[in-house]
Amino acid sequence: MLLKSLQECPNDGNLPYLLMLTDAEIDALEEQVPALIEPGLHQAYLKTLAAGPSVLVREDDHLMEVFPDGTKRRIRPLATMLSVPKGAVLRVPPVQMEP
Repeated sequence: MLLKSLQECPNDGNLPYLLMLTDAEIDALEEQVPALIEPGLHQAYLKTLAAGPSVLVREDDHLMEVFPDGTKRRIRPLATMLSVPKGAVLRVPPVQMEP
């Protein structure tokens, strides 16, 4: 298991334990996040469709609206997803909202 033993936290009486993890252990745990959340996202997708509303998804670089009967409507094209190297710093320009 990647978690080290729990140790007493000397600085905060409200936090009795502190997990002590190395950067490598944190990276390994973070790599597991997508696999852990995927089943919940899929279940939410199915429950939403079963309840009646449509769902927006990304499919083949397009924003698609999926309806409960399985039909799909293309909303608009989306920019190609970026592949960002680990540790890279991105500067995102502010988005101007339309009134």
